[in-house]
Amino acid sequence: MTTNQRGCVTLIGVLIFAAVFCVGVPLVLLPSFRTATTLPVITVPPEYYREDWPGWNIPVFGFNEIVNTQGAALLATIIVLLIALRARQLSNG
Repeated sequence: MTTNQRGCVTLIGVLIFAAVFCVGVPLVLLPSFRTATTLPVITVPPEYYREDWPGWNIPVFGFNEIVNTQGAALLATIIVLLIALRARQLSNG
């Protein structure tokens, strides 16, 4: 058996394991034993940087106020882009 074949067999085994124990047991097997499986609904309201900011009035995208998750996502995107550009520069020599 080649390395590629062994890797494919391992991947298929992991996918089958995940399907059985992440989907089959909680969503198929447990309800058959009258054991309820519920997924909790976690709702956390956003934290605003400042409540009195006017925000972006773009009704298409729903940006009314700037919240902390938008700022964190923007910062993470900028960091990933900078790392990717630096890696590209280093790979080109």
